[in-house]
Amino acid sequence: MQLHLYWIDKNRKKKGIADNYNLVINYDKKTFMIFTDPYYWYMQKNDIEIKKKSDIDFYVEYLVKQGFTREN
Repeated sequence: MQLHLYWIDKNRKKKGIADNYNLVINYDKKTFMIFTDPYYWYMQKNDIEIKKKSDIDFYVEYLVKQGFTREN
C-alpha cells in the first residue's frame, strides 16, 4: 500500500515556481521518499493534502522511529 502526502507551496506566485513538498510512503517495503515538485498533479485516491509543511517533517520523524528507511 502506498500513501502520498503533499503540501502545496502558497508562495508560487511570488517566486514564479512552486516547490510543492511531497512524502510518498510504501507500507509494504517500509520505505519513504521525500521530494519537491513544481507540478500539481495530485488527483489519486491515495493523495492527501497537508496544510502545514512541518506536519510532513513530523511524520518523517515518526516513520524513522517505526523502522522505515528513506529511498533516494
